[in-house]
Amino acid sequence: MTKLLCVFWVVFAVGRAIQFLVQRPPFLGVRLFSLALMLYGGLSFFLGSQFPGREVPIWGSLPAWRGAQGTYIVPLVSSQRVQIYDSAGSFLQAVEVPAGGGNFWTTVTPQDDIHILTARGHLFLVYDAHGQLKSSRDGSQVAQTESYPTDQYAGQASIFWAPFLKPFWAWAMAAVGVITLRILDKRA
Repeated sequence: MTKLLCVFWVVFAVGRAIQFLVQRPPFLGVRLFSLALMLYGGLSFFLGSQFPGREVPIWGSLPAWRGAQGTYIVPLVSSQRVQIYDSAGSFLQAVEVPAGGGNFWTTVTPQDDIHILTARGHLFLVYDAHGQLKSSRDGSQVAQTESYPTDQYAGQASIFWAPFLKPFWAWAMAAVGVITLRILDKRA
């Protein structure tokens, strides 16, 4: 179904682009830019679900947590995941965090277990260094009995990838493109 929607979205956008190029309406540059926004926003929404298990490119160097075996654990709160890298910085694994769109905190134990505490849902999750879930339990008591850092290194995805990670940004980009095209069509 996702592929069919992507094909429809691309065919629609290419059809409009050809129409603009043939008719040469006023504000051609703005129309093409709006069409590009609409196309990018729509495709990023439909293809955003294709990232589970794959690396989301991150912006800047982010040595978040260093494990005992030399691995780097980078929490990406904005995309609700933790990415695991080897000591050379090569991507190994992505772990989706069921934080319900909220914040979460991570820490790494000397045994290289990754502890995740979610703010929404109050979950306490323990993953091994390879991203496999070891245990899950209610985290409301954990927050009171164990200390978790209130400030941690939190990676940010590049702005280019934001629409792929957040459906709101994908729809916002597509909406800006569609609304601008509708306004220009009415003015013409």
